[in-house]
Amino acid sequence: MRFNQILPAVIALGATVKAQSDDDSCSEDITIRDNNPTINCEVVRGDITVDESVAGELNINGPEEIRGNLIVNNVTGLISLSSSTISSINGRFELQDLTLLSNLQFSSLRSVEDLVLARLAQLGSLTFGTTGVTRASTIRISDTHISDLSGLRIATVDSLQIDNNDRLVLFSSDLVNITDTLQIIANGNDNMTVEMNQLETAAEIQISNVANFEVPALTEVSASLKFENNPQLSSFSAPNLTEIAESLTFNNNRELRNISFPVLTSSGDLTVENNANLIALEGFPELTRIEGGVRLAGNFESVEIPELSLVTGGVNVTSSTDIEEFCEFFDDAKSRGDIRGEEECTSEDPDAIGEEADGGSGSGSGSDDDDDEDAEDAAGIVGVNMAVLTVAVLAGLTQLL
Repeated sequence: MRFNQILPAVIALGATVKAQSDDDSCSEDITIRDNNPTINCEVVRGDITVDESVAGELNINGPEEIRGNLIVNNVTGLISLSSSTISSINGRFELQDLTLLSNLQFSSLRSVEDLVLARLAQLGSLTFGTTGVTRASTIRISDTHISDLSGLRIATVDSLQIDNNDRLVLFSSDLVNITDTLQIIANGNDNMTVEMNQLETAAEIQISNVANFEVPALTEVSASLKFENNPQLSSFSAPNLTEIAESLTFNNNRELRNISFPVLTSSGDLTVENNANLIALEGFPELTRIEGGVRLAGNFESVEIPELSLVTGGVNVTSSTDIEEFCEFFDDAKSRGDIRGEEECTSEDPDAIGEEADGGSGSGSGSDDDDDEDAEDAAGIVGVNMAVLTVAVLAGLTQLL
């Protein structure tokens, strides 16, 4: 009788100890060192890291949720990475410097906190879940062979950075809100089309090396909107954008001929310069307030901001053509007190278009002038050091004598 009572208790205790042991192993960081790892955890509470020695095909099955990070960096022999079970990663999903990786399939993945795909020379596409990844906080895709990002179906993101992906000529996104920064730079050999037809609000938007950028539903930019070094961009329209908090910039866009902001009423700093083919600047019919300064420089034949009644900073306008009529507009605004800073307007200025007006790539590592300055600085440092050394040696000899 007593044995029959004790046996179930012993069995129950053993089960409890095993469950506790399994739970402990699932709470630790895991390092994968072979191609068919056994991970008997539905939930991994630590990080999973793939060792640099792993090569060929790697299939990570078992876990459904990773509460830490999944890190695959510098695994230069890895060709394929897949999982049919992982559905969420609460930390970073980081793939960097995988020179041979050509296949990435996470057929159940729907949610990731931070996604980093960088320097993946052979990776052409992503497979994430049946509906793609639908939730992420930050996404960075840099220096890859990717031509298709349809696996990303995010509605809201804090930060999205897509840069230096030469084969990526189209990015179509259902994003509605960007709470921090959107950077799209140096993709598709200057011929990239970006379609963000659902985007309504954003903080910082930085666009370079694109041919088309479409945001028909955008209503508010809480920081800045910048178009710089887009040699194939011929026009831009924001038909529903009413407010830009910090700055609006169009700089060094060689083929730009038209910009249109039909309902924009308030902006921060306004800069439009070095856009050689932008002859008519007439796309601001409702702009009344500029909370900052104005810098306009180009080959303008017509400039109109008819409703402008307040500029809190200064105004500097220059053109290679005769814009005396528009200069009078600013002169009158200054005399009325509508311009609170300094005001200068110059016609027929041969230097109105700067040297950078070729609309070239903005992804270079620095100019020759910078290199020359660095060399001069280095030479100066060497000269100073030699002088100090000479003084020190002479002082030492004096003491010896």
